[in-house]
Amino acid sequence: MQFYARKVLERHGIWPAITNGQACVSCQTTERNWFTAVHHRETPERIRDDTSDAGIVWKTEVMESLRQGAQVDAVELPAADSFRDEVSYAIGALENSRHKENAAAYLAFLATAAAQDAYGKFGFVKARSDELVLKPID
Repeated sequence: MQFYARKVLERHGIWPAITNGQACVSCQTTERNWFTAVHHRETPERIRDDTSDAGIVWKTEVMESLRQGAQVDAVELPAADSFRDEVSYAIGALENSRHKENAAAYLAFLATAAAQDAYGKFGFVKARSDELVLKPID
């Protein structure tokens, strides 16, 4: 997340204030600013616990926090700040998998409308058809 959020914060000129000149992971840069250690769910937890005021997280983290009853508000980033075309996930089967048939079936399922609808239900952007074609990782 730091790779994408940092670009947004730098573009708006607030990265130096948030980092307090530190380059770190899993650290507190100022009294109310943190860089997560384990997962982005730490950010809504810190807001809930009143140790942070705001944070940039994936939409799915906000949805999960709200499902758990957290009193958090969300503001969707404008399209210019979303970097959605730079964010990607990779999935594949291991060549030496003990369950190659199951892996192949799961990968095939991910390319179906039902799987893409499930991702969309949880706030993810549905993959384009060209993104669903299996290809080797270089």
